Amino acid sequence: MTPETLRNAVAAALAKAPPRPSLSTPTPVQPLIQTITMNGFTIVDDDEAPALEENQRRFAVVSPDGQKHEVLVEIDMEAISYVHRMTNRWLAPSSSFWTVEAQELLTDFLWTHGEVPPLRRLVLKNLDPDRLPVAARWTTGK
Repeated sequence: MTPETLRNAVAAALAKAPPRPSLSTPTPVQPLIQTITMNGFTIVDDDEAPALEENQRRFAVVSPDGQKHEVLVEIDMEAISYVHRMTNRWLAPSSSFWTVEAQELLTDFLWTHGEVPPLRRLVLKNLDPDRLPVAARWTTGK
């Protein structure tokens, strides 16, 4: 490769790259993470939702017709104790493992019932034994 070829390749790459924001250009807002079910519901992670009890998770659900609902999922202490007994590891109620499990419960409900939960509330009482290996390997951080 010649220096001229390299210069042309760099110039072409720079020409295709999006312009760098200046200090006066506002930083673009990162989109919220979404989960979309096969039947048209969208679950949006909302970091601006007020803090809850450590064993509760709040999700924003948008129904296929565009209505937005807040759904609360509570993690029952029996499920937490079950994981502790079966894996000999304590995953605190605030662990991201329980956030994933709460969202999975909500996703399954939306898919199975085709509607937002009555009273906008679900309780995670039982954990599928197939999830125990995941719990056993889960990092203990949030």
